[in-house]
Amino acid sequence: PLPDVPKVIDNGNGRRYFRGRLLGKGGFARVYEVTDMSTNKIYALKVVPKKRLSKSTKEYRKIEMEIELHRTLRHHYVVGFHGSFQDEMNFYILLELCSRKSLVQMLKTRGKLTEPEVRFFMQQAIEACSYLHEQRVIHRDIKVGNFFINSNMELRLGDFGLAVRLKPDEYKIRTMCGTPNYIAPEVLSKEGHSYEVDTWALGCVMYTMLVGHPPFETKSLRETYRRIRNNDYTIPSRVSDSAARLIQRMLHANPENRPKLSDIFSDDFFAKGFLPNELPLTCLCGTPKWSDYEKRSTADSKKEHVLLSQALNRKLRINADEKEEQEQKSNDMCNTKLQGVAKPLLSRDDAKNHQNNKDREEFAEVFIAKWVDYSNKYGFGAQLSDGCVTVRFNDCSKIALASDKRSICYRDEDQPLLRFSTSYVPSNLHSKVTLLTYFANYMDKHLLKGGDPADVIPSHPDSIPFIDIWFRTDITMVMYLSNGAMQVNFFKDHTKVVLIPGEDNALFIYINEHRESTSRLLSELNQDTVSWEVIGRLIYCKQVLRKVMEVIADEENNHL
Repeated sequence: PLPDVPKVIDNGNGRRYFRGRLLGKGGFARVYEVTDMSTNKIYALKVVPKKRLSKSTKEYRKIEMEIELHRTLRHHYVVGFHGSFQDEMNFYILLELCSRKSLVQMLKTRGKLTEPEVRFFMQQAIEACSYLHEQRVIHRDIKVGNFFINSNMELRLGDFGLAVRLKPDEYKIRTMCGTPNYIAPEVLSKEGHSYEVDTWALGCVMYTMLVGHPPFETKSLRETYRRIRNNDYTIPSRVSDSAARLIQRMLHANPENRPKLSDIFSDDFFAKGFLPNELPLTCLCGTPKWSDYEKRSTADSKKEHVLLSQALNRKLRINADEKEEQEQKSNDMCNTKLQGVAKPLLSRDDAKNHQNNKDREEFAEVFIAKWVDYSNKYGFGAQLSDGCVTVRFNDCSKIALASDKRSICYRDEDQPLLRFSTSYVPSNLHSKVTLLTYFANYMDKHLLKGGDPADVIPSHPDSIPFIDIWFRTDITMVMYLSNGAMQVNFFKDHTKVVLIPGEDNALFIYINEHRESTSRLLSELNQDTVSWEVIGRLIYCKQVLRKVMEVIADEENNHL
């Protein structure tokens, strides 16, 4: 355990952390709540005492490998990694704080969860594992105790002590590890295992949440392993047929017959069951009343739908000389122009047959394909679908690189738009151009495109849009460009909504979970091909629209 002192010091950078309460402990580590004394930010600190490790380099290497692997992972449903250091006594790993502890504590209080809660948590758990597998990482210790819950009642997958990253030419590994109640049969057979062991363990997690204990749990380790080898478990009759069938698919004895994680969301358990958008904090200690919640959610989804174009045509801008008029009309803006949302995503084929090319010519179908948040040091950067790169720095200055990589635009509060060649950079902007290049190279090398756009004409160097506003909510990343376009990225399923204003209309772009984009004029949206899923997103975007307008108004008031 940690020495009995109130502070932990990172000797590498001199940061001091005030040690708070003990959050949890395991065989080799303890986790404490700590506060960075220079920023007052709160983290979880995993502490591994060196004296608990054997003095062989193998044990030390395991800790180093856990740190090396975790620092490369960045996903909404994976515990955030914030750094690591060591001293003579301990290894320290600084992590995102999940203040609601883990699913273990929730199940100890509740016993078992309702199916809507299980859908909510399983969707996030599967998203996290899918991301790991895309990175060629097998977690190998999926269990309820390694899914942590943050203040927003969202899951975060943590503890990568047993995780392994497969080499490019490697498909199976043979080492036996994991938690007994969640170990897949192919691990016990020692014939080699791969990503499917995580699918098996997720099936055990789903069963545990619904029933209250793991499917193969017994008082004897030998008996537990026997049941796993024989696929010997029972599902109580109170579990719905769709949930039981999905569990059976995930716990198939043959790993090749288990579903791909990407296919699980199309299973009836998800496709036909109620999935809440969020969970109330009361779920931690009591069973929610879903009948009332479902009625409320359905009513919200079936509100009257009207076009967003009137609001978007103004490009969401509130000029200083319009301020008084805007205040008088603010209620009308919210209650009339924005009291509903436009209808629905059409299929790709239908969209092609329904486009009005003449009206669409005014729109540059450009959206944000990649983004990176380095606001802790520098700022926020984005790569547009036409190849341009734009960065908003922490000092509120903005810079953009044209898609041809030959010209740059710059703007700050003290000067109008400045355009210059990459070959002749003003001396006072060398550092910012260097950072712009860093952002561009990082996004090119390390990030996937957020969508597959149709052919687009690159923005003219004089009209490259800047990032004007960006902020996160619990479920989305919101980005607003200087050309009036607003983009909302949904973390859970990676879908995106883009709204681009024009003279008399607005363009709606929807990017699905497969990164396929569909675009439509708002005036073309019809009632016969409505998608409630997309309507829900547009309802949410209406609320975001109000927030963006408030931010713009606040910024302009500050400059009056």
